[in-house]
Amino acid sequence: MENIYTLVNFELNKGIEFSEWKKLSADINDDLKNADWLHFRDSGIDDKWNVYCILKWESDEAHKTFEVSMNKTFAEHPEMMKEFWRIANMATMITTQVNLI
Repeated sequence: MENIYTLVNFELNKGIEFSEWKKLSADINDDLKNADWLHFRDSGIDDKWNVYCILKWESDEAHKTFEVSMNKTFAEHPEMMKEFWRIANMATMITTQVNLI
């Protein structure tokens, strides 16, 4: 079994409170809670207002399913995508994939 982790980090946009990210993150978790391809998702923030999301899946195929599913989720819930763009400074987003052996 592969263990693939993705770490996504970004800054909050100016004027955004952590509570706003926390609510949006909970909404995303609710939307993903029945996704059998996702093993784990959580997020936190550091003292410089950088958000870190960690996601875990058991295969590269599951990771590819995630990308397709998230595009579908945001297409079906445009208000969630709009809220994500309002909160997250996408220009600072960095995504790193790590495969543990």
